[in-house]
Amino acid sequence: MKRFYLIFLVLPAVIQAFAQQENCNCSSVDDYSVWLQEGLITKEYTNPAKGYVGNPYLFDWLYGEVELKNGDIIKDIILRYDRYTDELLWLRKGDYRKGVINKENVAGFRLIDEFARQEMDFTRRKILLPWIDSAEVFLQVMVTGKISYQVYRKLKEEAVEFRLIDNTKHIISHEGKDYVISLRRRSLLEMPFIDKIEMKKILRKNHLIIRDNEQALALAIYNYNQL
Repeated sequence: MKRFYLIFLVLPAVIQAFAQQENCNCSSVDDYSVWLQEGLITKEYTNPAKGYVGNPYLFDWLYGEVELKNGDIIKDIILRYDRYTDELLWLRKGDYRKGVINKENVAGFRLIDEFARQEMDFTRRKILLPWIDSAEVFLQVMVTGKISYQVYRKLKEEAVEFRLIDNTKHIISHEGKDYVISLRRRSLLEMPFIDKIEMKKILRKNHLIIRDNEQALALAIYNYNQL
């Protein structure tokens, strides 16, 4: 199939065109949202991990919203996150074509799983770690506050057996510094900014077992931030 590209205007041009109301009917919020969507899509999506064993995606297609760097929010669109490429995908409702959203224009996004009754928030930022690419990445926000907890849901490839391997990183941030933490009680207690005595009280009181448990780690950090 002939490759096609969906981008026609960069975002600033879209916003300027809306403001001037030239060559379009931009009389409603819906019209503006459509123009923003078209300006955000860079190309048609093709799966770069085709032929590898493993699922590159985080969940199936879900409704959600995208927050742009300029503060605008595009709502009620169908999204999917590709963990292998760290790309946000958009499914166009009209013809079900898949596009890649231009990461440079995105501040964050939200996936809404109505069946599971949960919302997943993601932010885009640079991880301040020496072994991470200097490019900005999408991180799932688990806890915000004095100590924040975010998850980099990344995959890596195993070239010999053509498999996709989970390479998720758990990131705790404190006073502008990022730390990688494993899902272990000891790893949490060894963080230099954690008061071990107080954290142990929180773990006992709330019956939290950190081992391989993201939600328990999130609850522990959330309660610690309340001290």
